Amino acid sequence: MLARVFLALTLAVGFVADEAAALEFTFTGQCDDCAFGTEPGDPEPGDEDFDALDDGLFQAVTGTLTLENVTPGSGGVIDVGSENFVSFSYAGSSLLNPFVFTDPFTITGQIDGAGNVLQDLIIETSAGDFSNFCTALGEQVLDGGAFCEDFGIAYFELTGLGDWSVSGSEAFDVGVGGGLAAVPEPAGVWLAFTGFLGLAAARSR
Repeated sequence: MLARVFLALTLAVGFVADEAAALEFTFTGQCDDCAFGTEPGDPEPGDEDFDALDDGLFQAVTGTLTLENVTPGSGGVIDVGSENFVSFSYAGSSLLNPFVFTDPFTITGQIDGAGNVLQDLIIETSAGDFSNFCTALGEQVLDGGAFCEDFGIAYFELTGLGDWSVSGSEAFDVGVGGGLAAVPEPAGVWLAFTGFLGLAAARSR
C-alpha cells in the first residue's frame, strides 16, 4: 500500500513540475504621477504648475506577467525572452487605460521563480492602435491628449530596485515599490495536498 502511495506522490510531483513550465506573476507598484492633491489651491491637471511627481502621493497599480515553456537555469534563474513570453497586462491607473502586450519586439530581463528581478525587465512593443491609451484625466494632464496617441512604441520597465514605468511617447506612469510575485498553480497545490493526505492515510493503517 505504501508503495502505491509513493508512486502516486511521485506522479503528482512530476505533474506539478511539468505544470510549473507555465508561470504567472502578479505585478504591483506605487504610481507616483497617478495621484495628486485635491486641497484648495493645489495646481489642477492642465495647469502650467501642475506636477504630480515627488508630492508624496501614490496610487496602487497592478499587472500580470505570463510566461510559458520556462526552463530555469542555474540557481533558478529565468531568462525572460521571446521564447517564453506570453503576455504582460496592465490594469490601468488614473492616467492610463488598461492594456495588454502580446507581441513585443524587445523582451529582456532575468527573474527567479518567486518573481525577484535579477536583471532589469524591459518589454517594448509597437504601440499600434493605442488611440485609447490615456484616460480622460490623462488627456487633460497631457495638454488635451496630444501625447496620448500617434506614437510608435510602448514599453514596460521594472528594475531590481523596484523602480518601474509604463510609457508610450510622453504618456506614462512612473513609480516605486514595484515587484513581481509568483502566482501558485491551483492544480499543483491540490495534487500535492492530496498526495500528502494519501501518505498520512497509509501511515495510519
